[in-house]
Amino acid sequence: MTTRMKDIDEVDGAVRGIVDRLALPDDERTLERLLRAVSDARGIPVEVRPISNPDQHHTGYWIDHGDYGVIMYRPTDTDSIQLHTILHECIHAVGEHRGCSARPETVDELRAATADPVISIRGRSVVNGSLGDAEQAEEVVAERGAFALARWLRGSGTTSAAEIF
Repeated sequence: MTTRMKDIDEVDGAVRGIVDRLALPDDERTLERLLRAVSDARGIPVEVRPISNPDQHHTGYWIDHGDYGVIMYRPTDTDSIQLHTILHECIHAVGEHRGCSARPETVDELRAATADPVISIRGRSVVNGSLGDAEQAEEVVAERGAFALARWLRGSGTTSAAEIF
């Protein structure tokens, strides 16, 4: 087996582990149900909000406040990109990813916008940054995981991205 195949197998295994942890039902395929599963898996309430001051670098954030979490999406994006971003951040939240940090100036702005403590802020970046190997792997897991969650939302027979979005 080549190193690349091994890496893909590891990513797919990580995605399966996160999706399995969510224990998603077959009878209630809604975003609300998914968010309840994310809350249950994290053991904290998780809410979704639009980013109040979107920038050109991030389409979404996972903000861990310790006793609750917030998934943010860019309201100027299309509905399908917003959904993909929310699903991507769900994977970061449940996978408890520690890399993929948002840009420092954005982190400062988000921290200043809340009186609550912030444990970590993860950002889905649309620009090529300087991520290390571990952070890149987390991003690939979150991207592939977002598609797995989208397939769950649409039903088990859906396999292609074109059918999902």
